[in-house]
Amino acid sequence: MPYRKRLFGIALLCWSVWFYTACKEEIPAPAAMIATAVEEIPSDKISLGKYFFYDKRLSTAQKTACSTCHAPHFAFTDGYRRSFTPTMERTARNSSTLINSGAMQFFNWANPDLQRFEQQFRHPLFINIPLEMLEKAADSTFILKRFQQDAVYQQAIRQLYPDNKDTLSWAMVFDALAAFCGSLSSYASPYDRFLQNGDSSVLSAAAWRGKALFFSQRLQCATCHSGNNFSAATLAAADHNTAFANIGTAGADDAGVATKSGKPQDKGRFRIPTLRNLSFTSPYLHDGSAETLEAAIKAHQPLARQPYLDKRLPAFALTDAEQQSLAAFLYALNDSTVLNNPAFQKPSYFSQKNEQNY
Repeated sequence: MPYRKRLFGIALLCWSVWFYTACKEEIPAPAAMIATAVEEIPSDKISLGKYFFYDKRLSTAQKTACSTCHAPHFAFTDGYRRSFTPTMERTARNSSTLINSGAMQFFNWANPDLQRFEQQFRHPLFINIPLEMLEKAADSTFILKRFQQDAVYQQAIRQLYPDNKDTLSWAMVFDALAAFCGSLSSYASPYDRFLQNGDSSVLSAAAWRGKALFFSQRLQCATCHSGNNFSAATLAAADHNTAFANIGTAGADDAGVATKSGKPQDKGRFRIPTLRNLSFTSPYLHDGSAETLEAAIKAHQPLARQPYLDKRLPAFALTDAEQQSLAAFLYALNDSTVLNNPAFQKPSYFSQKNEQNY
């Protein structure tokens, strides 16, 4: 009998150990422990800016982040003709790509006064009508408190802005966002590879014909779409007169630069966009009215010379074959690495959050 009791005791002990271990595996670890294991503290302004960029808490309703209208899988546009606000109203113009925006001298389709990232950031947050992210100006203070109460942001802010006395300001948010947006670069297209190593085989025969057309005196595309980013608005010498152009596409409800200046000669003038990554950034033009690249090319061939049409735009007409060749060259400016560059993607921090709110 004592022997049986000992066996029973040993069996009971083994079962208890097994049961405790099994149950322990089913008990979730405290949320704080999980968070500590997966969250990475942003260690520089670029990474902190990326956190702000993808965080929906930057908007009043926590439904809109910067990435909502500037998504990496669309080369930091959103694929709409004009973006939607949280209340499903249309924004005034098409969402521009942020790729290589660090080279931009002007940061708005039709406001020459916005020449720094920080100036542009104020528009989607505070100024645009309808407001895109904040429902009312008073929300700005409340939103900053959201981030100050987040341990990840709190530690990053303390490290990167040691003189702030643990108080977050919009100047700090804009500073970090500018660092991230300025890091979004893209110079690995087939045409870049040709320029870098002289390998002519990276361009098709059609692209070579299109290149000749692009730089020809007949079309003069490179007059406005100049420089490394194929936009006069990215040149160091860019000014109000060279960075914006009227190509005859203005609608009745959008006067372009004239909305800001009040000058009739500015009617229909919009910032000259980059021609890089066009495969990923449709629709085109300031209002997204050109659904395809071919439509955008045709938009540069106005049927009649309109008042204040940009003098840099020559009168020309393309055959179907020439249009296809020109498009082939423009497609050679695509750099698909921008779509999945790990440095551009949403931080893993957000995968631990409720995506509905983050």
